[in-house]
Amino acid sequence: MIDLRYYRHFDENILYARYFSLLPYVPVVIVAAVVAMLTQISVFHRNEPFVWSFVVPAMLTLVSAAVFVYWFIHRKEKPHTDVVRKRLQFFASLLLVAGITTVICDLHLLQDSSGYSRYFLVVQMTLYGICFPFLLVSLGRPAYLYNLMLIVTTLAYVLYADIEYSHSFAFMILIFEIGMLIAMYRRNKSFDSLVYSSLHAQNLAAENARLANVDMLTELPNRRQFFATIKAQSLEHLKNEGKKFAIGIIDLDKFKQVNDAHGHRIGDLVLVEIGRRLKHYPRCQHPIHFYRLGGDEFAFHKHFVGDEAALKQLGQSLIALIEEPVAVEGMLFNLSASIGIAVFPEVDDTSEKLYEYADYALYHAKNTGRSHTELFSARHLERLQSRLQIERALRSADLVQEFFLVFQPMVDIPSGRTIAFECLARWNSPALGMVSPCVFIPVAESIGMISSLTLTLFSQALQAVQAWPAQIGLSFNLSAFDIISDKVVQDLVAMLAASGVDPARITFELTETALLQDFIVSRNNIELLRQTGVSLALDDFGTGYSSLSHVQGLPLNKIKVDRSFVHDMETNPKSKMIVRSILALSHGIGVDCVVEGAETQQQVDLLSSMGCKIIQGFYYASPMVEPEIVSYLRT
Repeated sequence: MIDLRYYRHFDENILYARYFSLLPYVPVVIVAAVVAMLTQISVFHRNEPFVWSFVVPAMLTLVSAAVFVYWFIHRKEKPHTDVVRKRLQFFASLLLVAGITTVICDLHLLQDSSGYSRYFLVVQMTLYGICFPFLLVSLGRPAYLYNLMLIVTTLAYVLYADIEYSHSFAFMILIFEIGMLIAMYRRNKSFDSLVYSSLHAQNLAAENARLANVDMLTELPNRRQFFATIKAQSLEHLKNEGKKFAIGIIDLDKFKQVNDAHGHRIGDLVLVEIGRRLKHYPRCQHPIHFYRLGGDEFAFHKHFVGDEAALKQLGQSLIALIEEPVAVEGMLFNLSASIGIAVFPEVDDTSEKLYEYADYALYHAKNTGRSHTELFSARHLERLQSRLQIERALRSADLVQEFFLVFQPMVDIPSGRTIAFECLARWNSPALGMVSPCVFIPVAESIGMISSLTLTLFSQALQAVQAWPAQIGLSFNLSAFDIISDKVVQDLVAMLAASGVDPARITFELTETALLQDFIVSRNNIELLRQTGVSLALDDFGTGYSSLSHVQGLPLNKIKVDRSFVHDMETNPKSKMIVRSILALSHGIGVDCVVEGAETQQQVDLLSSMGCKIIQGFYYASPMVEPEIVSYLRT
């Protein structure tokens, strides 16, 4: 037997490659050996000793037949590495035993043979020694040993026996032997090199596939892998087994402030830490798989059995995990997260739809307080379908004909006169009827139509203001998408210049949330608007983030106090204190302050006593269409 350590040193991939390259040649070698043995028996069995002329060749023939049967039974297997090593060891041992037996048998026959029989045996041993090792070269060293065993024996016999032209005969065999050894060596070397090249290519392909499916920053599986995985889920099979499948989307709250304040490098380090926490999140009975979809958005999916309360608990535990302070380069960051989850079969649809529903649940979570988990339900489905109706109607709407403006006055309390009107968008859809701006504006923003709508309505506003007295101003709202779009801002400036309206009469209102989209770009575009002579107002002051930094860093002319602080001002000391503080702040930095939402005489009197000069609210007038403005101003 060949020492098993010889094959143990082989690389596993080379071992497999040699094994499977050897298999097709096994039947060829066996058939050739059987035919040669039978031919030898027919030539020598009458004139030579029975043992060497019949028994030994017959035994070799039977062993060859047994090997053929074994090969036929196992030819399609893909055995384990240890089995491959043992089989190669077995075949190598068998080959050497067959070689030794053949040499002994043929030497005995050569002693008593002469003439034709002697040349038959020499040619037979030469062919055995050259052809079989060449076909079985994948065995490696044993094939070379078999070759040398037969060829050296043949050469020795030819040189020392009484054979005509022995030296020429030996020289010819030697030349063939040298050529065959070179061919065997090169074949093995080329084969191994090809295997290594193929293996290298496979490794590169596997690495490329891994890189294509892994987020390079957090080393979590990426968006591509997430969608490939959920698409491969057999939802019908899960339903039949009574299992549930949940998809969740995690969105970090306030993360943009980290990037804006500290740069993307610090932001990336924060994301790496969040990814590390998710990777090490404790696995329970039903494992949970996390992914990074991009930006500050992560996702997960899991199979589970039970009610949805467990998913709520899971969501809240993930939020608690993210809310733990993140330490980066000596700084502590306090983040939070909102999570949207959709569950099959509660939502009986495709895995792709599950993602859409989870995304809508996330949208709802972020718009109803953040920092909590929202599970998609029938109520959400109804709202989503309504949203899709609005989206379809918006895409097909005639913006000029269907959208119009109403105007709400801003009143100077000491004089009691109207000093400006705020434009408020309205939509009368032929398909849906009157649609609230609270409904259609977010949809228009999400489908990229808000800027077209802004330009259409600003054109209407410029036409309206031209019919008003010169001292009456116009206040127009810009969305986050408008103020970060260079093109929209340039179009607004061009429209204002073409209208002939005095820019001093125009005020553009911006929300703090809009500024958070991209503060640097927003500030640059605001400077561009200010250069035309228009005024700028910060709307809904106190409801966004970093309010004081915006007041300090922007060229504002007005601050508008959100109506949420006014409606309970008479009964809530905190609201009253907030309004008083904002009024004092505005007076201190020299900008006007407009208080929204005043609806009663008591609220107006209270605001006046606190130093408020300008009020906008239903106490003076509800929003009115353009034809009503002239009669309103007369009264």
